[in-house]
Amino acid sequence: MVGIGDPVMSQLDPHGLAMHRLHRDATRFVNGHHVKDLSRLNRNVKKIVLVDDDAHAAMLQPANLVRVAP
Repeated sequence: MVGIGDPVMSQLDPHGLAMHRLHRDATRFVNGHHVKDLSRLNRNVKKIVLVDDDAHAAMLQPANLVRVAP
């Protein structure tokens, strides 16, 4: 599934250094919001960047959010 964030990520990462891109199908629905739970990735959360235009998407790990304009 290709998300609407792919064009943004392609501009931010033109050389394809980001190893993975997760989309809405990888979220949990919490309190009416799609939330990305980085702890479920089995990786060091300190090395993960979450790029999103919705701060609610990062409510579980707000320090990892790089917020972009919608």
